[in-house]
Amino acid sequence: MLHGVRYVWPAAVGPVNFSNRWYPYAVETAEPAHFREGITIRLVSAVAFIATKLEAFAGRGGGDYLSSHDIEDVFNIADGREELAKELTAAPAEIRQAVGEALGRLLADPNVANVLPGILAEPERAELVLQRLHLMRHR
Repeated sequence: MLHGVRYVWPAAVGPVNFSNRWYPYAVETAEPAHFREGITIRLVSAVAFIATKLEAFAGRGGGDYLSSHDIEDVFNIADGREELAKELTAAPAEIRQAVGEALGRLLADPNVANVLPGILAEPERAELVLQRLHLMRHR
């Protein structure tokens, strides 16, 4: 609760039609983070975040790498979180398989390598990001 407002992330399909199969996992595995007295939030793990973003891109992204915030988030997390592949190794098999399959489809598209430098804040890191995505695919 912040300034009398409780923020809720729907974990199931409901009246506003949120439907991502990884939302329940994200909520269940979120860890508390304490900011100042009386303010605690639960942070979704990077693995759960990537899983939800890959699923969202597969649904609403329409293969449009340049306008999808979901795929932009995937690329930026892979760029900024060196330990992500190791974290994925510790995730449940179902998550590892789903992320691996989604990344396999993504990396099979030759357009990804072409658009990635234009999405990243530091285009010169595109090859590193591709390496990390390939590594995550095989976890």
